[in-house]
Amino acid sequence: VSDQNNAASMKGTQGGVVGGFGGRKYGPDDPLKLQQIEIIRSRLAGEAQKPAAAGKATKAEVGEMVAALAVTPVTKELGIGVMQIYSFGTVTLHAYNTRDALGDECFVLETADNLVTLESPAFHANLEELTAYIESLNKPVFASIVAYHPNGAGYLADGAVYATEAAKIEITEGSVKGLIDGFIVTFGDAFDGSIPEITNVLDTKSVTIGGIEFIANAAGDIEIPAINSVYTHMLGADVHSIMAGTDHMDAMIATLQGYKDSGYELILSSHYT
Repeated sequence: VSDQNNAASMKGTQGGVVGGFGGRKYGPDDPLKLQQIEIIRSRLAGEAQKPAAAGKATKAEVGEMVAALAVTPVTKELGIGVMQIYSFGTVTLHAYNTRDALGDECFVLETADNLVTLESPAFHANLEELTAYIESLNKPVFASIVAYHPNGAGYLADGAVYATEAAKIEITEGSVKGLIDGFIVTFGDAFDGSIPEITNVLDTKSVTIGGIEFIANAAGDIEIPAINSVYTHMLGADVHSIMAGTDHMDAMIATLQGYKDSGYELILSSHYT
């Protein structure tokens, strides 16, 4: 165990939040189950009003440890793709890596009552797999949000479909529509080129959908304060990002710096999480 992990383990033990395996043995690199994270959260909540005893970890110190744990996903292999599950207390994020030919990723946000989907897979096999996974959660899909990956109209819920005005134009008659038409030719029957009807337009104001706040900002990205995250189309050190020149690069840097300054901890992307 490194000195850093050892110190974190000791603080958690002193604060009554974690107990290890007994005999002062810990597994700081072991994956955490969602239930374990919730137990840690509940213990923190139960001790919130109690002052730390002499020599014990403060609430802030233990809170920092749990904040780090909260963005560590549980991974679940589905057969074709893989699901990464992040617990944020009242909202759970399910990030689906399709492993398809386009490297697509999409998301399901879960509350106690319902689900909201963000983007969708492009291939029938992935759409069927994601649909089965959603059904296993035993909650209704309240609405769907699409931006750059709007495929699978026949698989989306009967609820509302949201998109920004700019995304709606791109999906129905712009570059996204052009890409979809091209992929239909390239991939044939395996590709689902059906596009859902956009029923609601997102503007740059805060809107609550299925009990979750979403903010479509001026950059065209979607901020999700409940999970301290931002969704953008393309971002990642080893995936494609289309930069149309130095001005575009400078604007992207400024946007990302703004997210960092705002304290967002997780960036979601259609091709990378």
